[in-house]
Amino acid sequence: MSEPERKTCYFVVFDWMLTDLKLSGYQAFIYAAIHNYSQDPKGCFSGSISYLQDTLGASRQGIIDALAALVKKGLIVKKETIKNGVKFNTYRSIERNCTGSQETVPPVQKLVKGSQETVLGGSQVSVPNNKDINKKDNKDKPPIVPHVEKQGKKNKQAYPDEFEQAFSLYPKRPGANKPSAFKAWKARINDGVTPDELIDGVMRYAHYVGATGVHPQYIKQPSTFFGPDEHYLSDWRPPEKTKQCATSDWLNKLNESRGDYDHDNNIIDINTLAH
Repeated sequence: MSEPERKTCYFVVFDWMLTDLKLSGYQAFIYAAIHNYSQDPKGCFSGSISYLQDTLGASRQGIIDALAALVKKGLIVKKETIKNGVKFNTYRSIERNCTGSQETVPPVQKLVKGSQETVLGGSQVSVPNNKDINKKDNKDKPPIVPHVEKQGKKNKQAYPDEFEQAFSLYPKRPGANKPSAFKAWKARINDGVTPDELIDGVMRYAHYVGATGVHPQYIKQPSTFFGPDEHYLSDWRPPEKTKQCATSDWLNKLNESRGDYDHDNNIIDINTLAH
């Protein structure tokens, strides 16, 4: 017997979430979902991490990082409740007005039975989630389908200014993929690399490409340059000798070994190379 069809739940990613709050990617979608559930004065989002994984098609670590970032930015409140040794998390959004000041939200009091909330840091009780209970709860919740407000070109992916600067300085390469480059960029930032280090690496590589005349098709893809192989850390110092000088040295050595080199006048007898 087939399972009953699950209802679909929609939420809206508003333009102000992208522009005023400067959210993007999973942070924008997760904040929009929590904001949707928080419109009721007593409402909150109680879905599990697995639920968000299934809905957004994201990795578990990606969801955890996005939630932690939203809490750190002061955009959501996280409350942990422990029942029978199992930890349950609920989230509620905190909207900000256009001037950047935080709107007042009703304070949430600590509950008696092991309840604890985390706002902009704070202590946490480390208790493993019960995955079976979470999965059972998720079956009763309709899936979230993100719906982004259509407002022309405003909702295109917004990139940080540092990445835009680096990408504009990067040598032009046929087939360069900006989203892939940004994905690699973000991975390096998450690893602790600073934007200045990446930009400096781009400038060194651009100088190297210009000085050596690298053909565009042999220029590294930006996503490769920002990748885990750390090409951005290389010094990319152009060789002091040009290709022509290197060829001349090779001919000099060849003729010298054959006795066809005039040491006094630095003359190379090219005709002898045909013999």
